[in-house]
Amino acid sequence: MVINDILFRYLTVSLITSIFMLILCIVSPFINKIYAAKAKYYIWLMIAVYLVIPIEIPLLEKPIEVSFSDTVMTYTNVAKEENHVWQSNQGDGMDSLVSEENLQDKAITMSEIIILIWAAGFLISVSSELCKYYLYRKNIRRWSKRPKEVYTLRVAAAVSKEMRIQYTVPILVSEKAESPMLLGFVHPCIYLPHENFDEQDLLFVIRHELAHYKRRDVWYKILLFVARTIHWFNPFVYIMCRYASADIERACDDFVLVGKPYEYRKAYSETILTVIKHQKWNLLSTDFYGGRFILKDRFRNILDMKSKRNGGMICLLVCICIIGANSLVGCEMVEKMTDNKKQADVPKEILNQMEELPEELSDEEWIASYVQGFIDEFNGTIAGQNDIELAGYIKNQNLLSFAQKMIELTQKQEQKGMNAVIYGGENEFDDITCEKISQNLYYINAKFCYEGSGMSCQLLIKKQNEEIEIADFYFGTPDGIDTIATGHYTEREVSNPPIWEDEDWVLEVYEKMLEYEGELQQK
Repeated sequence: MVINDILFRYLTVSLITSIFMLILCIVSPFINKIYAAKAKYYIWLMIAVYLVIPIEIPLLEKPIEVSFSDTVMTYTNVAKEENHVWQSNQGDGMDSLVSEENLQDKAITMSEIIILIWAAGFLISVSSELCKYYLYRKNIRRWSKRPKEVYTLRVAAAVSKEMRIQYTVPILVSEKAESPMLLGFVHPCIYLPHENFDEQDLLFVIRHELAHYKRRDVWYKILLFVARTIHWFNPFVYIMCRYASADIERACDDFVLVGKPYEYRKAYSETILTVIKHQKWNLLSTDFYGGRFILKDRFRNILDMKSKRNGGMICLLVCICIIGANSLVGCEMVEKMTDNKKQADVPKEILNQMEELPEELSDEEWIASYVQGFIDEFNGTIAGQNDIELAGYIKNQNLLSFAQKMIELTQKQEQKGMNAVIYGGENEFDDITCEKISQNLYYINAKFCYEGSGMSCQLLIKKQNEEIEIADFYFGTPDGIDTIATGHYTEREVSNPPIWEDEDWVLEVYEKMLEYEGELQQK
């Protein structure tokens, strides 16, 4: 069976390459001392290609053959045909109609079970990653705009000419971008989180992102994505993708800094650190810089002035070993490299600043960012700046219907000039307090303003594993729909998640909203 052969071929490749990936991760610091970043860049590239397109040498006989019984259970299949015989059931005297020719055993094989498990995991992995990418790209594009500063475009044009890039890569500014990035595969764009860069920082940022474009690193990322989804069951592939992403950045740094002096490299490092320190943390940026250790290794590579080998020979050796190991299990592994040269040190002022960076985002920070996104999208929808997908935030149908009606009525108030506050989607948050009420329940009080108009919002957030949703919310402005329908903000308490399951209370709320809607239509 062709599917069986392909799947078991991938399983074999996954097992063999895991050994090499583990070894490469262990000896990675030693390779970094001797070889330029592009050496490991191409090693990971070859491994990723091999994981996607497993090359086999059919001429060599495999010394080890592993076989196992493929049948795990059987059952009797009775097929209905035109020719039947009557069988007497001696137990109760009743007759049964059975096909004599088609009474046979059917088997469910181990290979069929493995194929079904792999296919399910593959579909889940692909769909989840593509959905994350789509929602992330949609969120960034929704809030993107062209640069206001003409200087930004001039710098981009000058750097493109210097790097001999014919295609004009668009520059957009989006507050939802946690850092400068190149996003998009067919028509890529450079997204900046803001325009408050000084001249030197902007030059470094644009040059770095255009280097990614020139090197076609986004297509490298696609290859890693395909390898990871095919081998979703292998934890070593996830580790490889993490290391490969770090080496993509290191190779890009080398490309930008070729022939540059130490002071230029130090300023470049400080720009990277500045971008990280001032990024807007949210759920998608938890693993943005990979932690202090990976960042420290990146700075060490940037500031290292000594000449390094290109690594062509080690790339060829790894390629031969990986392909050869598929036929000869006892193939010799990569020779361990050593180096007595002194490593480049990262300046103390940069190390001191790195100590302030968190290793990962806490639950409170994650929820606070989630709340900011909801408030911005909710109020932005009222102002007609965007269109919120409430179902992505609220699962309870009663609360969801209430929120939809609240937006509709608040927009009608806005049209009649009845709102005491100004609504918009780019709010400034003065203070967000997060209190953990129970194991999976958080109370949030967010104070914010839009164009000088201050507001506040209380929310109850449910967190179950990696999923979060809004169980209740209350903006509480004096003329707000929630105040009119659910009670005054001095009395309305946001502390009871089951309140939206109380049908009597919900019916009373809806009646008040409909009554107020009639009053609005008469004004």
